[in-house]
Amino acid sequence: MHTPMPEGLRLSQEIPDQVKLALADAVIVFGRIEQELIEIAWIMSNADLKQRLRIARAPTKENFVDIIEAVEQAEPGLKLDALKETVRQLADDRNLMVHGAWTMTNEKPWVVWHKFAEDTDSVIGEYFEPWRFERFMTKSLHLLGMLRQFHNILEAQTGVKTTSIPRSDAINSRPPGRNMKFVSVVVVVASVLLCSPGNAAGCFGYTGPGGACYSGPGGGLYSGPGGGLYSGPGGGLYSGPGGGLYSGPGGGMYSGPGGGLYTGPGGGLYDGPGGGVYTGPPSKDSDAYHGPFGPCITGAADNSWLASNCPNRR
Repeated sequence: MHTPMPEGLRLSQEIPDQVKLALADAVIVFGRIEQELIEIAWIMSNADLKQRLRIARAPTKENFVDIIEAVEQAEPGLKLDALKETVRQLADDRNLMVHGAWTMTNEKPWVVWHKFAEDTDSVIGEYFEPWRFERFMTKSLHLLGMLRQFHNILEAQTGVKTTSIPRSDAINSRPPGRNMKFVSVVVVVASVLLCSPGNAAGCFGYTGPGGACYSGPGGGLYSGPGGGLYSGPGGGLYSGPGGGLYSGPGGGMYSGPGGGLYTGPGGGLYDGPGGGVYTGPPSKDSDAYHGPFGPCITGAADNSWLASNCPNRR
């Protein structure tokens, strides 16, 4: 919290290397968050060049709040005020880091930013100690990982590619153990947006662990290895043997027994127990569907492709 600088402090303009490195890490991760938010907003608004420039020049908080409010409108009664407030806090901390004047007071970082001016006599600022950097990075990395997963889902479902910069699955490298409620809320945001009629073709199946519409590991809406949005071997967007776009035996586009397009027991499009689009928990029985969750199940393609290739979407 910003306060007048206490009297009698030892001031120094020499900023320790560890503080400089912490500032650099924070600015870099927030820049990546801004990039994801801008490009997600481009997809969601189907923006032309003029609109893209307007979105890119808008403050980060505005872009994120616009996305969250779209979720709230799509899901009556849903309120995500805590998530919006968290992003506002991150943006405020980032602005303080970038625009503030950093000094050391009694060996602790003190940031002066004249936006806080309350009178003409005091130097107004605040301490920015290691725990604040740690909190900022933890929340930012969680948010970045979820935004990247959501961005992958949006690109897969709309067929719109917004950047040539590769996105890593940052959520896998997040610090363990903290703010999992925060991460879960962002997963809910992605799920609500993707399942709302105005934004996606829709996913068929179970939304819990291991299900076709689950965004965690092994789920149809997971972008990591083995997930329905993974384009590598075994993934739902892989066209090779065993992939969701493979039309041979065991593939997601195979219409024979055990295939992703098979509508009988054990098939990907079977809606009874053990089927790929069954809305209950998946079965471990050998005769249940264990193939990939391809686009016909997850909806991870544009509507014209789905209508042309998926018997369940015509």
